[in-house]
Amino acid sequence: LGCFTGALGFGMVMAGPMTRFVVPKIGEHASICIFLFLGGIGVAFYPFVWNYYLLFPLIIVRSFNNVAMPTIQAVIFKEFDESRHGGLVGTMYNVINVPGIIGPLIFPQIFSYFSSPKPNHPHFPGIVFMLTAGCNAIVLFICSVYFIQIRKRKQGYSEL
Repeated sequence: LGCFTGALGFGMVMAGPMTRFVVPKIGEHASICIFLFLGGIGVAFYPFVWNYYLLFPLIIVRSFNNVAMPTIQAVIFKEFDESRHGGLVGTMYNVINVPGIIGPLIFPQIFSYFSSPKPNHPHFPGIVFMLTAGCNAIVLFICSVYFIQIRKRKQGYSEL
């Protein structure tokens, strides 16, 4: 358990330098998409790990997802004037807390169903990780569409 926590801590500690040095070099939009993709890949492979030492690189790759959130916040804050930042912070943290409320209600039921020894239930306990990767993919898709709209708006296309 200590080694796993250490790997996760290493990934979280690396989020600071990654935000400081990598994001300015490749740009905010590209870094959000890259780090969301890496985070989704990291969690999508959890169910297929056959030996525990393979989790260490996946945990570090998954922690790159921690770089995406502050960058997403920076992009959103640039779209609003300073007088609306207080309400925006409250709204963002309320939205962030929704999965923390709904997840513990839904994911144990899904895990229980897919890990049940009953013969008519499919057996794939890692489905929870795949659903998490799917949620990450949805966020990546939404960010990509939003960034395409921003680029077209800057180029002068107003028919969007």
